[in-house]
Order: sequence, then C-alpha cells, then structure tokens
Amino acid sequence: MGGHTNAVEQEHGVDLAEFPLYFSAKSPQPMVAVEGKTHIVRYVNNAFEQLVGKDRSRLLGRLFEEAVPEGKKNGCLPLLDRAFSTANPEVLLEQEHSKFTPPAYWSYFVWPILGGADQRPVGVMIQVTDATESAAFKKRSVEANEALLISSVKQHELREVVEQTAKELQFKTAELESIIGVVSHDLRSPLVNVKGFNNFIKEDVAIVKKLLSSINIPDEIRKQLDDVFEKSIPDAIGFIESSANSMDTLVKSLVEVAKVGLAEIHPQRLDMNEILRVTAGNQEFKFKQADAHIQIDDVPPCWGDKGQVAGIFSNLIDNSVKYLDPGRQGKVHVSGEIKNDRVVYCVEDNGIGIAPQDQDKVFEIYTRLAQKAHAGGEGMGLTIVKRMVDRNNGQIWIESEKGKGSKFFVALPMATKSDQSA
Repeated sequence: MGGHTNAVEQEHGVDLAEFPLYFSAKSPQPMVAVEGKTHIVRYVNNAFEQLVGKDRSRLLGRLFEEAVPEGKKNGCLPLLDRAFSTANPEVLLEQEHSKFTPPAYWSYFVWPILGGADQRPVGVMIQVTDATESAAFKKRSVEANEALLISSVKQHELREVVEQTAKELQFKTAELESIIGVVSHDLRSPLVNVKGFNNFIKEDVAIVKKLLSSINIPDEIRKQLDDVFEKSIPDAIGFIESSANSMDTLVKSLVEVAKVGLAEIHPQRLDMNEILRVTAGNQEFKFKQADAHIQIDDVPPCWGDKGQVAGIFSNLIDNSVKYLDPGRQGKVHVSGEIKNDRVVYCVEDNGIGIAPQDQDKVFEIYTRLAQKAHAGGEGMGLTIVKRMVDRNNGQIWIESEKGKGSKFFVALPMATKSDQSA
C-alpha cells in the first residue's frame, strides 16, 4: 500500500507500508506508521484519513508533522524520537489542538515497530484517539470542583459573617435594652415629679382659698381673685396633669413597641380557639360597657409565638370595641380559614370605619384611627400589632368603609399535622 521500497525495508527487511495492514486496516482507531529517524509517513488506515481530513495520497511519503495539527509544534513529535531510540512506548494524553473550533483534544499512543534479526526499532506506530469529549468532561468536572471549592470557601466566609453579625446584634440588643431601661426610668421620673408637684399646687391653692375666704377683701379684688383661683389656676393644673399623663402613656407605649422587637420568639402549634376564647373573656367587661356582642367562629390552628399571637388579637379586638359606632349596637366577628400555606384570620366590626386616605397610615406610629376622646392611648396599638405580626412571619392588612365598619386580616403560618401541640 505504501507504493515504493523504502530505506527501512532495504536495511531491515520490514515493509512499513504493508506490515501494519495485518492488525490496523479495519481498526476504528486512527493509526499511522512512520520511519523512526525521518518521521516520514509510510502507512495510514482509513480512520486516520477521516480524522485529519486528508486522502492517503496527501499523507504517504510526507512528514508526520504535515499530517497533524500544530505541525512542528505538535507535542507528539518528541515522543516519536524517544519511542524509536528507547524501544519503549510513549503516551501524550489530550493534547489541545486550537486550530479547530471549538478546540479538539487528541491523545497519542506511540510504540516502536521492531524488525530485523535483532528485533531493533525500525519505525514507530502511532494511534491517535479523539479525546475531545472526555477532555471536555474533565474540564467541566474541574470547573465544577472549583465552583464547589469556591462555594465552600464562600459558605465559610458567610458563616463567619453571620457569626459576627449575630455577635453585633447581641451587643446592639443589649445596648437597646439598656436604652429602654433609661427611657422607662429616666423619662418617667421627671413626670412623677411633675404630677407630684401639681398635686402640691392643688393643695396650696385650697389653703390660699380658705385663707382668703376669712379675710375682708373689696368685692372688685375678690372677683379678680376668684377668676384666678376658680378658673385660671385649675385650668393650668388640669393642663399640666393631662399633659403629664399623656407623656407617661407615650413613654410606656414607646417602651412596649421596642420590647416587641426584642422579645425572644418561641414558635409552636397554637390552638387559636382557646386563645380567642381567653382573649374575649378578658374583655367581657368592655363589651358589656359598650353594649356590644362578639362572635368567634371555630378557626384553624396556626404556628407562632403564643404570647405575641395572643397580643395581636387582644389589641385588634380591643381596637374594635374602642371604635364602635355609638349610633347602633356594636358587633365584632372573628373568623379564620386556610389559604394555601397560611391561616387567614379576620376581626370584623361594624364600627365607625376608616377613610380610604387613612387606611395606609393605621399601622404607623402615633396614628389614631379617629379623634375620639374616649378611645385613649397614643395610637401605638396597631403599630405594636404590626411588629408582632412581622416577627411571626405573617402579614396584616385592612379593608374598611367609613361609617360601616372595618375588617382586619392577619395571615400566619399554618400548623401542619406533624407539628407538636403546644
């Protein structure tokens, strides 16, 4: 198949063009035989022709470097010399050939062809394997391992950040608790003094009035003194007292809002029927005073902190009673249903309702639902409710119509069958 007699055949009696036919002509692996000293190609099989995309007429009698990518820079060439000189096989795995798009990876398996009476190397046999797929797989595996390593490092770094953040949060929490203590004590202490001295003024005024009543004073002067002691001073004392009480309530409310954010949460399965029964019982007197009625449906359990969830509905029910319409008998209705993975509870009343422009503000601090003297408080109730709902992974929203009533909806995580009872 080689065509003409070559130097190897003349010297050693081995025809490099014919000898490989016996074991490689039909091989699916590309194979080529070259002279050991010159690297001249003397044999190629069909698979090699297909691999390099050249007919054997363009390969035989030419240098091996002309047949393969990269030419003289092909890493396989040094292997030919070593295999020929040492009579030992050589391997070059997955050499990248960038002339292809995308790059191809070929593996070269090289071994000597022995001939002559002394069985010395007379040529070199080369099997070329297209290893592009396996190389690509290894590359993806390496990239995946590197990504996993980077991910592991990032997880470690993230864990350190979380631990550091937890420490900082613990410090800030302790600091905030200290501030709350200062606010609760140091701000309220002056208020206690104001109230106390206000009472002293009341007592002193009473003494002065008694003394003046026993003294003969001209009518014109007595009239002026009566205006001062019967109207001006009592009005001032009343203003001081109401302002001090309002400030005291405000401080208490601010402390309560802050405490809600600091309280440790202990989520558990909650029997909401029992919690609502107890909550309504605690406010029975308020309902009697308001001549109002409360109806509580059988509702599903939920998952949350018992104290805070009870606080949520205590505030909402109390809020409904505060803002009932005095022109009709008050009604409050509490219901609940499961929607997707949430339990949605509703506290509905037929009270005064909330104007559309005010509905977005009801959960903001200091916001009152209406200017009602008997409502009391500093508008913190719904702010506290919102904080507690948020801390229990819930949502709260409102639907209301002015003059007809309001519906407060609270969505909390559903308690599954596998959850242990509280």
